Amino acid sequence: MISMRFALLSLLALGACYRAVLPAGPVDAGPPPSMHHLLFEVRNLEASLVFYQHELGLRLLSKHGDFAMLKARNMGVYLWQGHQAWEAPLKAGEPRGRGLYPRLDLQDVGGAVEQLGLGGVRIVQPARSYDWGDEAFVADPDGYVWALVHMREGAP
Repeated sequence: MISMRFALLSLLALGACYRAVLPAGPVDAGPPPSMHHLLFEVRNLEASLVFYQHELGLRLLSKHGDFAMLKARNMGVYLWQGHQAWEAPLKAGEPRGRGLYPRLDLQDVGGAVEQLGLGGVRIVQPARSYDWGDEAFVADPDGYVWALVHMREGAP
């Protein structure tokens, strides 16, 4: 009984600590923030530019040394041939961006995958149809996997 009471009191105290440290709600109660860009660390900027600009069709905004800025219809994709000092370098064979699959919305996923495959792009998963739309996965030269999707009318 004493250990159960201690555990309950500990949980209540822990909850009070979290309430004291965490804000009561969003920092800005206005609309949610917008996404500006995704930044990808790349090994070879020129090879990555071929993929993003010529294969996926993103528009090159600027390129300076080891850094390039591209634009999709509604957000930026930035490429940097560098590395954040606070992050440990990848080990040999370790995949980049594991668990992160940025999505590009296309009209014809199957046709895009066919063209990308002919261009030598690695197709991770061919186009598949679902009740919500079509989806395929392709990899860039560094192994970042992108989803190519087309959402059906009324899909979330």
